[in-house]
Amino acid sequence: MIKARRLLLFPLLLSCASSLRAEMTAAWTLPSPVTGAPAPPFSENAKKLDHAPAESAFFQPGDEIWDLSQSIRWQDLISKPDDPKAPVNPTPKWTGSWVVWDARSNLVIARGMRNELASVERVLHLDARPVNVITTFERVDRSTHASRSLTVSGDLGKAATMTSDGWEVAVTDTRNHLASGITVAFKSHWPAGEPGSQWEMETALLLHDGEKTLIAREEEWELWGTTHPESPDGVPRGKWRLIERDGKIEPWPMTGGIPVRETLENGQTLFWIPAFDIDFDGQLKSVPDDGTPFTEVPADLRSRLRADFRDCSASWRGEDDNRLFAAYDPLANLCIALQKTPGYSDRLSDVFSERNQTIEVNEAAGFWYLAHPPIKPPMAYENFIAKRNGDREEISFRPYFGMYAGSGMIHVDDRVDAVAGGKAIARFQLGSGLIWNRPSKVASFQLEGGPEIPVMVTVGAVDMFK
Repeated sequence: MIKARRLLLFPLLLSCASSLRAEMTAAWTLPSPVTGAPAPPFSENAKKLDHAPAESAFFQPGDEIWDLSQSIRWQDLISKPDDPKAPVNPTPKWTGSWVVWDARSNLVIARGMRNELASVERVLHLDARPVNVITTFERVDRSTHASRSLTVSGDLGKAATMTSDGWEVAVTDTRNHLASGITVAFKSHWPAGEPGSQWEMETALLLHDGEKTLIAREEEWELWGTTHPESPDGVPRGKWRLIERDGKIEPWPMTGGIPVRETLENGQTLFWIPAFDIDFDGQLKSVPDDGTPFTEVPADLRSRLRADFRDCSASWRGEDDNRLFAAYDPLANLCIALQKTPGYSDRLSDVFSERNQTIEVNEAAGFWYLAHPPIKPPMAYENFIAKRNGDREEISFRPYFGMYAGSGMIHVDDRVDAVAGGKAIARFQLGSGLIWNRPSKVASFQLEGGPEIPVMVTVGAVDMFK
């Protein structure tokens, strides 16, 4: 029996395909006691070990190691069947090799296959931890290359403002984006060089943790942004999760609930898909309930998968002749599918976008550039705008979100002033479709005695997670 439910997003352990093979050793930094998190080792069932469970770069001589395999309260998202006569199965057992807590490093360390590690990460609730968002804005003078910066700090989802020497930045909202970036909405204004004149900007965009990103540009200036999310005790979010590779400990950045595919040696495709929202892309119509039978993992996948999987084949829409295997891991909240060909994978890049969408105007017509979020943000923002006050110079961008779906077109509603010598000399309104990532001539103008100047507009995207 299948029961449709909506499930919550959680940070997955998805990286490159090469990291999805066999067992891995990973670790997660626990919050310090000042954050209000319960003190490990989680329950009275934890057992202190005489030695580490295996050799690992995470362990040092003298460590105090606690076995958590019997103390973690594993979260099974399977619901009870509607039919009271349907069989009820016990909660699945965690099948990883080991999971421990090291009191010295305050790390939970585990070894297992990718879906088993995902189960550990789920119960640690990394996605629910308090986050302090530190955002730095840098304004660069394009003629002198001189720069100024303002840094604004506040809790996730809270407003914060900073003002210095006539430049103000007001962050109005911050939201997590797939657990590896922050969507920052802000307003800003600064002097434009003439008495009573100032630049004004209002936009929102995705900033990947720690990466400097171009927000906007005009022929005179550039505005950049960088965000540094961290826990209240000062641990950068990029160090909340670690992995051991070739005997060395490395940061393992969280990639959020993004579906990931792995191409196997035989040309088949293995998908790892978070079941956080079964209706999001129309692929999953439901997830199994407790009356759904378990399913065996095919022999050629047992080096990659290990868990008590439920049959998920009845939950998919279409492409049944392409699908070889489909299962649901209730502890990891993952749907896993093996297909003959990639099938719907190309559509995933549009649904789970990791790109800031941008509008750009050629240098001869003002050199405008303005970025906005990849998906309509959960904020009260419909327009993204940069302008000089007094209606003298402006670029505004109102995209029709979601209409770019692999067609090569994006529909926009733009108002752009062509600029030369610091003055707006032509204005045009655009409300049509443009070819994605291709410069398009939308207008032209001619100054007295000068050549025709084309206005070339490019609507595109900047990949944020490479």
